Amino acid sequence: MALSIQAQLKKVLAPFAKAVGVDIKKLKDSKQDKLKAGANIQITEDGTISATGSGEAADLSAYSTTEQVTTLIDGKVAGLVKADALDTKLANYATNAAVLTQLEGYAKTTEVQPKLTAGEGVAISEAGVISATVAAPDLTGYVKTEALETALDLGDLNLVAEYEAGKNGTATTESAASSETTTHGVQPSEHSL
Repeated sequence: MALSIQAQLKKVLAPFAKAVGVDIKKLKDSKQDKLKAGANIQITEDGTISATGSGEAADLSAYSTTEQVTTLIDGKVAGLVKADALDTKLANYATNAAVLTQLEGYAKTTEVQPKLTAGEGVAISEAGVISATVAAPDLTGYVKTEALETALDLGDLNLVAEYEAGKNGTATTESAASSETTTHGVQPSEHSL
């Protein structure tokens, strides 16, 4: 069934007209009509804001005139020296730039290492290398602690149990095993506890 031209236009233009109406409502709602005129202010029907006053000049008594400012500044700088007079008086002095240029080749105090003195058993070369002059000690006849602890490790040997077994005349499994083999590199002695 064919739609009439009017129905087709309504179908196409109705959503557009509704959207335009919504936009106009938003504009009306956001319109600034909440201002109120304060003292010496006037707002016209077309929205123009103007200042109205009594026609009197503003009170500027707290402010200085240009002439007063100039007099004040002249009084403040009267005791200062002019640049050309200062340059004449400082002619015999070096500028910072000149001093820095002349000192450029010298080391700063923080860059110079204080003189070191070698104590007993120490030597310092001209290049500043510090080395020991004492020979390493002869360790012949000494045993490292780790090797000694390993040799003396009794593992899970229970000497109290061995003592009680010997005293009672019974043999423990540990004493039987130790009588057949050596324990940690130590041979069983003839004299037990």
